[in-house]
Amino acid sequence: MGIAVDGVVQYGLVITNRRLLFVRVRTLPSSLGLGGGAVGALMMGAFATRSEADLVHDPIAKLAAMKGSVSVPYERIRRLRVKKEFGSSRRAMRLEYTVTKGKRRKFEVYLVPSHETYAEAKHRGTKAGHVSSEFAARAQATLRAYMPADVARQGEWEA
Repeated sequence: MGIAVDGVVQYGLVITNRRLLFVRVRTLPSSLGLGGGAVGALMMGAFATRSEADLVHDPIAKLAAMKGSVSVPYERIRRLRVKKEFGSSRRAMRLEYTVTKGKRRKFEVYLVPSHETYAEAKHRGTKAGHVSSEFAARAQATLRAYMPADVARQGEWEA
């Protein structure tokens, strides 16, 4: 489902019956990751390194084993929060989960549509902020629908 971005790494999100799986699909050079606005997005896309991940056809085990993937079993999630950034239309999704020996980890990504989705919307005359808001709402609805009910209930959701 969609693309989540963490700094200079873009992840595809796969929702399974046992876990959330963030698969690295694109890595941007760190010097370009600081670019903002349309110019930054164009530059970053031109210099990005894509992974070989096929989120639709590759087996889950292969995706989980790929370098840079983050696999979070539902039973280890301690907090799931989606919150709108102040002054922006994008939503941050933050996961807090336990790993071995009860240690906690945090993982935060932004729920943003792909560049292709933005381009299509621009062609239709739709504003980028509206596209981001719609995408975040669909992403949250999908997560709530396919995650176990107890995990979805504990989530902190924002439209």
